[in-house]
Amino acid sequence: MSSDNNSLVLQEVEALQAIYGDENVSFQSHDPLHATAKISVSLESLLTQPHTLGRKISLSTSLPSGYPTTAKPNPPTLRSDAFSSATAARLVAQMLDDVFAPEGEVCLFQYCQDIVSILETFSHDSELSRDAGAAVSGPTDNSKQSSEDQYEIMHGEPLTDRKSVFQAHVAEVRSSSDVDAVLEQLKASNRKIATATHNPFAYRIATERSIQQDADDDGENGAGKNILFILQQTNAIDVICVVSRWYGGSKLGPVRFKHICKVARDLLELRQVELSQAKSTR
Repeated sequence: MSSDNNSLVLQEVEALQAIYGDENVSFQSHDPLHATAKISVSLESLLTQPHTLGRKISLSTSLPSGYPTTAKPNPPTLRSDAFSSATAARLVAQMLDDVFAPEGEVCLFQYCQDIVSILETFSHDSELSRDAGAAVSGPTDNSKQSSEDQYEIMHGEPLTDRKSVFQAHVAEVRSSSDVDAVLEQLKASNRKIATATHNPFAYRIATERSIQQDADDDGENGAGKNILFILQQTNAIDVICVVSRWYGGSKLGPVRFKHICKVARDLLELRQVELSQAKSTR
């Protein structure tokens, strides 16, 4: 693995560890400059109904020397004590068909997010339920399902600078109660987001006579105002944007606002592209 690729991989691993927790990300590379690296991410804590999908579930892959600049990761392996290897292979194949991973860019976070989304969808599938019923005993907590599944939240790619990590999240909202519910769902669905150093946000909602908009810094003075500015610049309507920041130990100064604006803008623009594509296929 080249020194440039090694640096990009290490930054990606640091971002994954900041988001999912050090204990949930295993990275091995005996010779970072030449050997194929291996990474495994435990997914139990990311699922809203982990007992349905197994007490232990992980996504693993190996990274060829050209990753990410000239090569993609080797096909990932999904492991769970709740369903068969054939089911796991089918879910991974669906993920690889769905995932958007531009050539030359890191994609492990996108793999994790997509497989979690697919697992949540398949948690009620009859085949998966039979597998889970045979392998896992004990009650399943359904109390969070209605609220956690109510809003579709998009998650952006994390940006890392000196071990601080920034990640944007957006969702459609139509009222202030939607704003509160999205924030609650976002934090309930992922404990790393709930425990981020800051979760500033802003929203804009169209009413009959005007645009209702507001922002909250969540302790990062000025961050909410910056996110609201990006919403205004991109003419985003009926949307909330949250930017999670995990502090890495080094003060970034004003550049932190540049990062907050970048991850917010990138995700809002991606959302707009997907909305336009969805309309064109109707």
